[in-house]
Amino acid sequence: MKFTFHLILLCLLSYLLSPLKGQAQVLPDSLEQQIGVTHPLQRLAKISQLALDYQQTDPKVSRLLAKQAIKLAREVGDPEDQYIEKMNLAETYKLLGHRDSTRLMVREIFADSSKEEVYPALKYAFQHEASWYFGKRKLDSALFFAKKCQQYAFADGANNLEVSSFNMMGNIYKYQSKWELAVDAFLNCLDRIGHLNPGQTAIIYNNLAPIYSKLGQHDKTLFYLKRSLAIRDSIGMKRGLELLFLNMGLAYRNLADHVRADSCFGASVKWCEDHQAWRFWGEGLIRQAETAIDLKNHSKALSLLEKLPTRYPSDDDQIYSYLYYKVKGEALLGLGRAREAVLAGEKSLEKAHASQSPQSRLIAYHILKAAHAQAGNFEKAYKLAKLEENLRDSLLDVEKVNALADMEAKYQNEQKQAQLELNQSLLAQEQAENAQKTTLLGAIGLGAILLLVAVGLTAFFLRKTQKLNHQLNRSNDQKASLLREIHHRVKNNLQVISSLLELQARQETDESVRDSIAEGRNRVKSMALIHQKLYQTEDLAEVDFQDYLDQLVQVLGQSFQQKDRKIHTQIVANDIKLDIDTAVPLGLIVNELVTNAYKYAFPGRKEGNIQIRIEKALSEEGYLLSVSDDGVGLPDGFSAQQARSLGLRLVNILSKQLKGQLEVFSDAGAHFNVHFSEKSARLAAN
Repeated sequence: MKFTFHLILLCLLSYLLSPLKGQAQVLPDSLEQQIGVTHPLQRLAKISQLALDYQQTDPKVSRLLAKQAIKLAREVGDPEDQYIEKMNLAETYKLLGHRDSTRLMVREIFADSSKEEVYPALKYAFQHEASWYFGKRKLDSALFFAKKCQQYAFADGANNLEVSSFNMMGNIYKYQSKWELAVDAFLNCLDRIGHLNPGQTAIIYNNLAPIYSKLGQHDKTLFYLKRSLAIRDSIGMKRGLELLFLNMGLAYRNLADHVRADSCFGASVKWCEDHQAWRFWGEGLIRQAETAIDLKNHSKALSLLEKLPTRYPSDDDQIYSYLYYKVKGEALLGLGRAREAVLAGEKSLEKAHASQSPQSRLIAYHILKAAHAQAGNFEKAYKLAKLEENLRDSLLDVEKVNALADMEAKYQNEQKQAQLELNQSLLAQEQAENAQKTTLLGAIGLGAILLLVAVGLTAFFLRKTQKLNHQLNRSNDQKASLLREIHHRVKNNLQVISSLLELQARQETDESVRDSIAEGRNRVKSMALIHQKLYQTEDLAEVDFQDYLDQLVQVLGQSFQQKDRKIHTQIVANDIKLDIDTAVPLGLIVNELVTNAYKYAFPGRKEGNIQIRIEKALSEEGYLLSVSDDGVGLPDGFSAQQARSLGLRLVNILSKQLKGQLEVFSDAGAHFNVHFSEKSARLAAN
């Protein structure tokens, strides 16, 4: 009985899913009047055209007409038209959201693909297959069919279909993070569209913009979005404006233009509300709240988030769930509601783990760390700071680790190959010696024995030497790995200290105390950066000072730069590499002198210049460090040796530690010169 019931149900489903079972429905009188002809071929052409006309405006009527066209094509014996009409019906099913019926039509085309008359319809079948696989996020299959569609469309001169296939390829490459290939595909679309279809051009501009955002070219992102908006305005195209405004807001936010970003996000939300289109409404509100935090308006951010329903975003939507709780945690932190911020931070971390995004996890750690610190839970804040730094290191090192793994594998293969060749050589040599011994044994017995002993001793010492060299190389590799790990751990511990100082600064209300803590953090960062450079390079003995100073000055610039002031820095330290015992104190000296320049050299000025140079001293052995600015200069009678500030006292102490000489003078700004030598020269002098 149960089997019979399932059989009946299966037959019923098969009947319902088959688009061509049974007789086609009789057309209503209103449609018959529009057709207006009775000759079969003329009637087929008219019905086919009407089916296409109704596709966008009334897909159900289009479906009815397409079925009639297929029936009529079969009756007049035109198989080529029959397959074309099947593809039109497949497109109608797609518009109606009937994916299974769409695919059934396409499969019928592929089933007869060996027939010559199917050829004109194949390109449309490839297009539908690409779309179906893309919807399932089976990207490799989608790309295969999109390329097939493009090839057939090009061969047939079907320009619109070729544009559609390139558009599909661009979107597939976007999902695969192959940004350059995606850009090429979309530019191919634009080449083929020309000026004939402005609406499609606007859509391609929309697709291009996020790719340039991923490539960090936010000006280009805005350029294409603005061009898309201009085209839409000129032709009255309203569909998709909410997404366009959303992307414009993201571009402005990436350019730190938070006021325009807020305006764009607000426009996106309003469009959704006016048109009752809710797909991007929630994201628009969250992004607007995120921008409110950028503008230090935490109350507005929280009120925007409170507009969202209690079940938005759904627990299944991990990305937007993470974003929601991340923004909520930041807003609560800004309002001093630490315990609620901890709960939001925990939820954001949970969603970040679920989304498998290490970058999201890094931000969630940071929010949760700050929330626990604000709540006074310093032990938890410390643990989270350690997790944050370890994850940041892993993200920075992942490419380097992969490269090192490849190099290590290559090295091991080369070693195995070399050992194999050596063994083969020794074996061949031994075989040759045995043959020689056999030949000479009867003639010169004693001489052969002595020769064999000599060869044996040579082989023994050769193997002994190779084994010793291998052990020494292995020992050196282990020591290098250990030293790299030490630098790594020292850097991590210094970063944790820096994080703790940051947490402490947030608890202080006295501005002078906060400034002092910030200066202490910069000193710690200057030392941490040295160790980071050492463990990230192959040469564990020396630091590339040009690269180090570039990053150090960037950190200081972020700490002291003001919105209404632009300080330009010039760093010249080409080909200067220094040992760690020289690099650490020298880095601290640069940190203090550049900090002083930012703080005191340019009062009331909107622009200024700071120059840092390290070069080989011309008149004596060693190096010359020069830090100068074009600011107000030093006060009359200034003496660095008698300075009372902690920074300049440190400069004096560190200069002595380097066995160096400090010179200070004022000439169109302040100038500090430190003559110093490398560690080897300082040790020799002692």
